[in-house]
Amino acid sequence: MTRSKRLSVLVYLFILVKSSNPLASQDLNTLTSSCIGKMASDQYSLCHKSILAARTIRSGVSLSAGYGSELPGSSNAIGRRKEGQVPARNLSFAFSSGFARIRIPSLYIGSSNRDLSNVVNVYGLNTTFTRGLFDGLAITPGVKGVFSMDVIGSASVQFFSWDNEQPIVVSGAGSAGVRIGLLRESFSFPGLTVSVVRQTGIDLDLDSSRKDRVDLVVGNRSTRFRATVGKDFSKLGILAGIGWNYDSGLLQVTIPGMLARSAWTFSSKEAVDSQALYFTGLSFTDMVFQLSLELGLVEELDVPSNVYVGYDSSSSGVFGRLAVRVRF
Repeated sequence: MTRSKRLSVLVYLFILVKSSNPLASQDLNTLTSSCIGKMASDQYSLCHKSILAARTIRSGVSLSAGYGSELPGSSNAIGRRKEGQVPARNLSFAFSSGFARIRIPSLYIGSSNRDLSNVVNVYGLNTTFTRGLFDGLAITPGVKGVFSMDVIGSASVQFFSWDNEQPIVVSGAGSAGVRIGLLRESFSFPGLTVSVVRQTGIDLDLDSSRKDRVDLVVGNRSTRFRATVGKDFSKLGILAGIGWNYDSGLLQVTIPGMLARSAWTFSSKEAVDSQALYFTGLSFTDMVFQLSLELGLVEELDVPSNVYVGYDSSSSGVFGRLAVRVRF
């Protein structure tokens, strides 16, 4: 082999090695730009669809890890009461099962009849442990529990079921945070709480065996905020609330068959998405046991108005949860 041929082979191998490494981006715009910079102009939409799919799946993980209220069926902070000189044990343990229904663009490449949306059902199993730390201040006989405080911990497993032949994918997450009672429910006033929880878990690897399908790796980190208000009427209670999820973590997209006939990977750990969600629920309490049901809507992710991703992304996602809680 001549020197010029050896040099050509080395250059070719160097290009292949470089093309297989992730191209790290700092934000969503840079991530998109790094993708379309390697695509033909008539394939730019594939970048937008792939990145939107990764963002939507990431939001589905955080949604099914927390759903609506952080403490199922409750708009009051547990607090920590005393019975005489003996501190009461103020604990709560809940088990819940829920679902979220989201829509992502198709991840198939170069097939016009697969430009439709893909419905994804996310099923979650959650356990939540809550401990009351402070019972709050009593301003008047009817205004109590001001600035009461709980700590919350939860563990969850999510199962992603796809409309296409993608196999069921499993993810997991753990969360920890605090819940502040602004007002404890009384005869005249409803209960009102706010909470902040930090979630983290394993990254979700969507690696397809097909050569005509985009591969994704999706991070699993989120900060969740909730505000919940509710009132009990004998054994029946109602609640409503609003929340925000701030999702972060890795977004990695691998698109096969780009310009160099090899797989190109683009990634970002800095791109953050925020979503608002709204929920309402009913609960039934008998002694220390409570059964609750919650339903809600989550707003769609922001998509630039000048970007066409192949389907109508304007619909909101829906979710629901059924929970059993034991109070001590």
